[in-house]
Amino acid sequence: MARAGASLVIGNRGAKLGEAVMRAIEEAGGVAVFQVTIVSKPEDVTALVQRAVKEFGRLDIAFNNAGADGRQVPLHEQDIEKASLVFDVNLKGVFYCTKGGGSIVNVSSIFGLNGYPGWSLYSATKHAVAGMTKSAALDYAQRGGHTFPVDGGVCAQ
Repeated sequence: MARAGASLVIGNRGAKLGEAVMRAIEEAGGVAVFQVTIVSKPEDVTALVQRAVKEFGRLDIAFNNAGADGRQVPLHEQDIEKASLVFDVNLKGVFYCTKGGGSIVNVSSIFGLNGYPGWSLYSATKHAVAGMTKSAALDYAQRGGHTFPVDGGVCAQ
């Protein structure tokens, strides 16, 4: 995106990794800023969108790719606290970030298309992201936006 001329706002829960991504973009000649963001906190997502608007005047594209995989064990062995984290990051976080506006790209996973032993919670969240994104794309296409297919899903613009 930076090579194509986009200015980027990087949100990540880890400052070290987020700053490293920002520096790599800048070293490649791009423009980027970084902000610590916990996507499971709506106020962090709001602050990230506000940062984009403050720094660059608007938000054109949101690329939502945060994820937590939890424990890979059968469903009956899943810990409720860790399960909540998977749902909070993978589903609620994408939901919060999808409300930011612009053209939106939500990343699911092959786990959103198939089931895998030991991955029931992760797979459930990725199925939910795929379904939410497809339905939202149809909502906004009816309002004059455009949709296009992407790897078994649909995107809206």
